[in-house]
Amino acid sequence: MNDENFLRAPLAAAQLDFLGIATAEPILPGLTLQSAPIMAYEYSAFQPQAVLVNPINLQANQQARSITGIDKLNADPRFANIQGQSWTVAVLDTGINPQHSFFGADVDGNGVADRIVYQYDFADGDVNARDINGHGSQTTSIVAGQDANLPGIAPEVNIISLKVFNDSGDSDYHYVKQALDWVKANADRYRIATVLMALGDNQSTETIDSQYQLGQTLSELADRGIIPVASAGNNYSHLTDQFSLTSPANDPNVISVGAVYNANLGKQEYSTNAVAYSSNVDRIAPFSQRSPRTLFAPGAAITGAGAADNNLLTLQGTSQAAAYVAGAAVIAQQLATKYLGHSLTGAEFQQLALSTGVEIKDGDNEDDNVINTGASFRRLDLWALANKIWQMRSDDSQTQLSIATSQSLAWESGQSGSFTVTRTGDLSNALSFNYRLAGTASSADYQPLSGTANFLAGQSATQITVTAINDLIAESGETVKVSLAIGNGYQLAKNYQASLAIVDDDSIVYGSFALESLAVEESVSLVPQTGFINSLIIPKPLTVATTSAAIAIVNSNTEVESEKAPEPTETLTISISLNTKYSFQDIDFATDWLPAGLLN
Repeated sequence: MNDENFLRAPLAAAQLDFLGIATAEPILPGLTLQSAPIMAYEYSAFQPQAVLVNPINLQANQQARSITGIDKLNADPRFANIQGQSWTVAVLDTGINPQHSFFGADVDGNGVADRIVYQYDFADGDVNARDINGHGSQTTSIVAGQDANLPGIAPEVNIISLKVFNDSGDSDYHYVKQALDWVKANADRYRIATVLMALGDNQSTETIDSQYQLGQTLSELADRGIIPVASAGNNYSHLTDQFSLTSPANDPNVISVGAVYNANLGKQEYSTNAVAYSSNVDRIAPFSQRSPRTLFAPGAAITGAGAADNNLLTLQGTSQAAAYVAGAAVIAQQLATKYLGHSLTGAEFQQLALSTGVEIKDGDNEDDNVINTGASFRRLDLWALANKIWQMRSDDSQTQLSIATSQSLAWESGQSGSFTVTRTGDLSNALSFNYRLAGTASSADYQPLSGTANFLAGQSATQITVTAINDLIAESGETVKVSLAIGNGYQLAKNYQASLAIVDDDSIVYGSFALESLAVEESVSLVPQTGFINSLIIPKPLTVATTSAAIAIVNSNTEVESEKAPEPTETLTISISLNTKYSFQDIDFATDWLPAGLLN
């Protein structure tokens, strides 16, 4: 199957149930509960990662904020007015309710809340991403809701809604890839902090790997400080492998998020046949998939915006937990730029979130019908994460690391490029630090680098050397970017990233050529030749000889056919087309086209 068909190939359908609870009275002023019968949606590839089924419990939202330190964060004067303003979250989901009060005012009166700065429906190919399902509106409101009673984690962040499900609930990987490519192209314009993918392919794998041609884009986003977050999956009760994730949560550049209970909801039964005989705060929900790299967050149960009017919707799932972490990513980026002078890469955010999270153990107090792994995991603590970023702020009395490009070109022909990492402050001890590699060059373009370097005691500078591999492939525009990683015993200065270029010596160079003899009474036609340089070959009088370094056009003998009709002097012009795969050098086009005698 070719790549395009593979991208569009649906997986086995998966059924997901949603239940709305009817009520006769508003639960909040101006808001009513969304009432609906049990609804079944079929998702042929990616499915929203929410399972339900629970009465709406507004207190559960407040408990979620309490256990994750959001209330403590908002009360801390160091973090005053950190609400996500000037940043944007991109949400890949079932769309958005553009007029829901949770998303703020519509001052310009265009029917779309002003904080929704962009929307697009990749499934139907139009600019209307209206949500008829409710899932997308609900997860978006967990991140960005502005309601006084049910606020989001980052209530002032701007919103981009990228709809990757059609109105029947169908999706495929092609829509997701298009949406991620759009985010990559527009991240700087909208200052996107994070990408929320509360969806999955309804499959599970133990392998941490990229799938469906999403890996390169996700890697580039994470390296640029646009943090990809995805739900771990809701099919744990069906799995034989205890540590496995759905895709794209299993991608190495994605933060995979599992769900814990954020309230005592009593007994809970799910359409996946998972059962919690009892439930309470910080118990892992029995439907939640998990792996050693999974970060947990509240996801059972969360109330947010619904698809219709100003209705509310309560859902449980790793989708809701992922939305919590995406909101935390927005806050972390705002804090990092304020205190550190730069945003966090995906790997840095993951490291901080896991290292500052609250330890939970699978099986210590869970009361369910699934296999408990006995493993310890971390649950998001946003205040602790923020406090760690604050502690990392620049301080002249602390050891700081910075990086600069010392040799900006790495030549395939031999000369290496290099970076200089400098430390200031206490130099008395040896120090080890990690760094992350990115750029347009692949790992096949330069000698392997370990990702770790060291300072000896008393040493203030050390080198990272990039040695290009001398291959036979003509390439251009290759770069290597090094980013210093957060670590123990030092802080990062503002200049924690640097780049250099690899110079390719495999360009094809044309030498000079001239016509040395004349073909008489021969009609010569040019024949296109499809190949490495898309050149033209003249069949008899001229031939093309190629080497790895040059193409020479040489003359050869020719046979001609006589013609009876008299003709004027005829000429033949040879043109060499421009191409990024080669360059011209010392071109001497022939001018001696006139014959020594008459043409007969």
